[in-house]
Amino acid sequence: MGVKPLESRLCLLLLLGLVSMLASCQRPTPSQWFAIQHIYNSSYPQCNAAMLRV
Repeated sequence: MGVKPLESRLCLLLLLGLVSMLASCQRPTPSQWFAIQHIYNSSYPQCNAAMLRV
């Protein structure tokens, strides 16, 4: 008895959902954290002024 195509697609979707859920729960690396806090949030002028001195 083989696996039906519908069953295999359902299993693949469930596995993909589980993997993506586990990947999104991991803490960011230090470089990712820096990018989130400083590069992507460039709307704060006090941060930009402080970084100009560096």
